[in-house]
Amino acid sequence: MKLDLLLFNVQDLYVFMDKYKGEDLETMDEPHWQQLSTSFFPNKPIQKLYSIKNTFEQLSPDIIMLVEVGGAQSLHNFNRHFLGSAYEVFLEDSLSDRGIDVGYLVRKDLELDCELHNRSNVRLKNGKRFSRGLFELRVKKEDQLICNLLLTHLKSKLDLRKEDFEGRSQRAAEVDYISRHYEKLQSKCPDLPILVCGDMNGIIYKNETEQELEQFGKAGLIDVLEAIDLPAEKRHTYYFFNKQRNRVPMQLDYMLINSTFTSIVDPLTRVVPIDIELAPYPPESLDQKRKLSSDHYPLFCRLNLTSSNKDIK
Repeated sequence: MKLDLLLFNVQDLYVFMDKYKGEDLETMDEPHWQQLSTSFFPNKPIQKLYSIKNTFEQLSPDIIMLVEVGGAQSLHNFNRHFLGSAYEVFLEDSLSDRGIDVGYLVRKDLELDCELHNRSNVRLKNGKRFSRGLFELRVKKEDQLICNLLLTHLKSKLDLRKEDFEGRSQRAAEVDYISRHYEKLQSKCPDLPILVCGDMNGIIYKNETEQELEQFGKAGLIDVLEAIDLPAEKRHTYYFFNKQRNRVPMQLDYMLINSTFTSIVDPLTRVVPIDIELAPYPPESLDQKRKLSSDHYPLFCRLNLTSSNKDIK
């Protein structure tokens, strides 16, 4: 069977509708949309929500892995009012101090049996906890475990307190735990595809891999885009514009898989352009980038699954 995965940092997906009384959302203007919420955080602009909806409908992924979701309420609202409740929501609160969590949407018509396990409340090797968390989704079809997903959002490079330069030691501690947990799972089920996914806030590319992310490679994990030998210039999921207004392309979002599973990664795997009717791909200026539904581009991966596996105990 094929399993289509989509990883997308949706940039502050706040969808609070506590004052919603059944109004027509498709014709609603932005001021009225914002008035539906009493949250401290402003709702994501409604037209950007419809752009994300269109992206999902065009790709029709089986499982969507989302980063920067404004909590379970936001994801349930988005699924119900924008996606027609086509997905089952899997999300638990992370440790984010910004209220941005990670979560899963699983298509209901596939009849997949999924279990969510929160691996966030652990002490890392630096004595601290995750900046956001680690959330494991075990995916079954007809009582057979077909895939295991580990979703995270690593510490950003912001260091407002000047205690950890670019957040490197915290990111390294998070990578250490994730790698060890992954190796434990993979050793129990060597024939099971287990993917480590998320916004890694750093570069993973051959000898350019940032030091705090090197542990992933030592655990046998490689980028799915590396598995299909996609050229480096086609892997960028984020475009930074510096003070000189120069565009700096980078890949921050990854699905990592054991190098022994490269054959199951379909060549359709790719970075997906979004909102090309609003801005060129890639954006040529910061103003063009701001028109997009997110400051990240989504990553699509198709897995061609051929074997069944026993459950992880």
